[in-house]
Amino acid sequence: MQTKKYGAARPLLFAFFLAAGCATLEKGAIPEESLWEEPEPLEAGLATDIFQLRLDLVRERGGAASSSTTSTILVQNDGTYKTEGAYVPHNYLGVYIGNGLFIDINGNIGVDLIRLFGFDRKRSFRLTRTRKGSLDAAQEYIRDGNSVIIKKGGWGSGELKCTISPEGISLSSSTPFFSPDQIRREEEGLSFVPSGLFSNFRSSSIKEAGGLFHTSTTCSLESLGPDNFNVNSTHEIIREKNKILIRTRARTLFTMVKSGDRYVFFISQSQGSWVEKKGNKLIISDSGSLTEYEFETLAGGSSSEAPESPRRKIKRPKAQAGARATINRAPRE
Repeated sequence: MQTKKYGAARPLLFAFFLAAGCATLEKGAIPEESLWEEPEPLEAGLATDIFQLRLDLVRERGGAASSSTTSTILVQNDGTYKTEGAYVPHNYLGVYIGNGLFIDINGNIGVDLIRLFGFDRKRSFRLTRTRKGSLDAAQEYIRDGNSVIIKKGGWGSGELKCTISPEGISLSSSTPFFSPDQIRREEEGLSFVPSGLFSNFRSSSIKEAGGLFHTSTTCSLESLGPDNFNVNSTHEIIREKNKILIRTRARTLFTMVKSGDRYVFFISQSQGSWVEKKGNKLIISDSGSLTEYEFETLAGGSSSEAPESPRRKIKRPKAQAGARATINRAPRE
């Protein structure tokens, strides 16, 4: 396996939050190793995540200049820890590498629960939260063909309405006086075009050209060979037999394993998170608390011929097998 020698990382991007660092795993949460199933191959492709029903694994932090009062774990270049920093927001655009793992262009590594359990292949469905835990997610997700409604829950929180078309996705919030935001599908990539005040500063994009990705942010991704990816020169995601490892050069942060419909992301035998689909229930154990959703297939909601985001895999030139594919920073216009 090819290994990565990490250089000095950018100060802003090397600060990250170990999202499940303080979570508690109950006894028996991790299946016996003999029951671990082989994960699917890691293959990168452009993707969007409009649902943003994610379990955060590694959350980027913005550094010391922060008004956040949340205690966070920061891993430094030498492997030591300290607490500070405000988290970087999620982004709709990113790269999906399989096994539910989504890396957005802000460098956040998370588990896309919609894709992990195949809900993205359902043309019409409803997910309704029946138990609220610590997971930062909406109250209800409804897809009806090319229409998606995300109800945030809580007084005054509003909802997000998404309309899917071959050209892209329109996102309309309940905020008055603003035109819909747009996610546009282009020949070489995807772009997010917001509306409203300061929209130029909130726009973002990711493009692919001959196996290379270019983003409007500082996020970077390298393919170091089959089943081996490097994120932001600070993390590697590796598939090894019956597990997936997310690690820095100093240590393994998470081990991801699957047994049946249960996926566990553990730091140690007592720390981590897990998600499981039981019948029509989706259960997420995060930060020591449970969040539950009830799943319902709506009329005409079997399989979908057009999921919410086409996945474009890296096209490797045959004459250059094993060559590196890199998400590079592109200058912001």
